[in-house]
Amino acid sequence: MKNPEKPKYRWTDAWLLLAVALASKDRSANLVDIIACGDGINHAIFDESELHGGFCRLIQGEWIVDKGGLFEVTRRFKKEIQPHLSGFLSDQYETLIKVLGAEKNLTGETIPHPENIGKNYAGLTSEQIQKAYQQYTQKQ
Repeated sequence: MKNPEKPKYRWTDAWLLLAVALASKDRSANLVDIIACGDGINHAIFDESELHGGFCRLIQGEWIVDKGGLFEVTRRFKKEIQPHLSGFLSDQYETLIKVLGAEKNLTGETIPHPENIGKNYAGLTSEQIQKAYQQYTQKQ
């Protein structure tokens, strides 16, 4: 059986993966917690296309798993990546970019990025994302 093609990761995927790892440290994480961790890492909020594209690629790459709308990192992540994550969040983020071979953030890139256009993670609807954004901003 032929292995599926390795996803081409983006810097936003490293950001999302770190957010999932932090949010799911003690339990599977909901989208509100992932958005909150993402904001803590990058002082920005994921846009809808970054979530859809990132979840598609990271699940395909077997770095995260969706457990009925709750997300966590996989055993593969814990074995291959987690031991190399230490120091400041910015250091962990840079480590993930390198490990994933992710495309770096380019100043002035278009949003949504072409790599995210047409990506639609079936486990998330626009309504779920908007509700998570609202819940997060109400906590602020």
